[in-house]
Amino acid sequence: MQVHHNVFRVTPGNIGCSSYLCSSQAVLSNYGTWPSFSPYRAERVQTAITFQQNNRFFANTYIGPWRFVAFETGRVLTFNQWRAAPYNQDGYSSVS
Repeated sequence: MQVHHNVFRVTPGNIGCSSYLCSSQAVLSNYGTWPSFSPYRAERVQTAITFQQNNRFFANTYIGPWRFVAFETGRVLTFNQWRAAPYNQDGYSSVS
């Protein structure tokens, strides 16, 4: 998946959202727990989606209080962390 050359603009109050994460970009998956015989348990899918499937955000513009989430739902990053290793997302992008 590649998400590029977009303008993402949000004003949370205009959409009735007051949550810390109401405007988020993410590359993530849930931790695999079931069924016990599944080959996709633990961090296998999280690792594949985040690091091994060429899922890339780049050349985008973010306007508003955006948050960035990687690997799992609890890993909320700043824009600079999202862009840095090991995630390397949103090269050539900007926030304002």
